[in-house]
Amino acid sequence: IQRSIDRDKEWTEYHAETLAELVDEDASNDFYLTQAKVERKAVNLWNDGYHEKAIAKLEQVVDDDKQAHDIQMRGWFQQLAARIADRWGN
Repeated sequence: IQRSIDRDKEWTEYHAETLAELVDEDASNDFYLTQAKVERKAVNLWNDGYHEKAIAKLEQVVDDDKQAHDIQMRGWFQQLAARIADRWGN
């Protein structure tokens, strides 16, 4: 704590580097939080009986170029959309 109070050069450099790394991690976390929000929204729509809207929400993310590099998430959303469509007919 004293090094921080004294504005020790090594400490401030370390702190700045650590914060820079956290900012990069936060950008990645935002990406996954956005995907989680979409999944939750789709499940809520499905639960409320809005099957078509739930599927459209998932397809919107699957077709989004920003999401294209995350193949596993795209596959999961496609699987969830298929499950919703299958249950919709029942």
